[in-house]
Amino acid sequence: MRIIDANLNRCREALRVVEEVFRLGLSDKEVSTEIKRLRHDLAAIARELGRAGGGLLGARDSANDVGRELVVRNQKRAYAGMADMASANIKRAEEALRVLAETARLAASTLAPRFERMRFEVYEIERKHLPRLSRRSRLENVLLYSLVTSAISPIPLPSMVKILVDGGVDAIQLREKTMPDGAFARLAEKVGGVCRKGGALFIVNDRADVAAAVGADGVHLGQDDLPPACARKIMGERGIIGVTTRNLAMAKKALAGGADYIAIGPAFKSQIAPEKEAIGPAAAGLATRMLDAPAFAIGGVTASRLPLVLKAGCRRIAVCTALLWAKNPEAEARKFKQILKANFQKVSRE
Repeated sequence: MRIIDANLNRCREALRVVEEVFRLGLSDKEVSTEIKRLRHDLAAIARELGRAGGGLLGARDSANDVGRELVVRNQKRAYAGMADMASANIKRAEEALRVLAETARLAASTLAPRFERMRFEVYEIERKHLPRLSRRSRLENVLLYSLVTSAISPIPLPSMVKILVDGGVDAIQLREKTMPDGAFARLAEKVGGVCRKGGALFIVNDRADVAAAVGADGVHLGQDDLPPACARKIMGERGIIGVTTRNLAMAKKALAGGADYIAIGPAFKSQIAPEKEAIGPAAAGLATRMLDAPAFAIGGVTASRLPLVLKAGCRRIAVCTALLWAKNPEAEARKFKQILKANFQKVSRE
């Protein structure tokens, strides 16, 4: 009973951590409700056992637990992020449920199958939903996102990408609308290699098949491209999916459909897509403030316009010509990044 008591507590506590990550971190009602139900089932079992014999509390002896100091030492390990914290706690819940299932065979045999069913439910939550946390974690610190294309780069693209990444660009999107497939794939491999070496995310525009083939971090989709759910089948659970949107309703639809982040704009008239009507920084800022996912203001954002974008509430930007055509792209990237980082920290404190 002492073993059962300790592992019931351990499992419920671990599940509560994971539940809060999905409830408050991702605003995911479905998954957080599923985990909450598991916690309540465990609480019901604890009440059943508490009424039997001496009960669970009668078996508890926390003060003399020989593993107490080990638990305290383990808690000093720093997590790499929210995904790491959730992963550690879901593993803790799985281990506790295994102990509960085995021990129940000795002390309460009718409960063993219930613990086993719960364990496999937790396995399924881990399989289906933890990859999304990992994707979100990788996007968390992405503030400066640069679109690049060989058609307008003044130097070979791999060289330009190295300059931008050295300057602090967090993510690179390769955008080649007319390049033949073979040439596109070869260029993507080169650009992806530069990004990996420099620690930046590498995203491929439009082509989920090319993104998956070259091992890109993700794919970015337009409104006329594959739906996020279809791209997910190609990219797998680890692949990041972004979608270009024009307003809050489109952004919400993209996220509900499986996107991990959105780009919203054009905030200003863009030289890359001059045919698109600008929505203005205020509209981009409104969507950013209303969403629980990373949102990038895109389209015509320059150094001189950046204060307007930040004032509107945007915290992340996606740029193209502002960096590619700068006299000193690396220095310009550093300037953008410094301002974005200071603003991000200020808003986070508030």
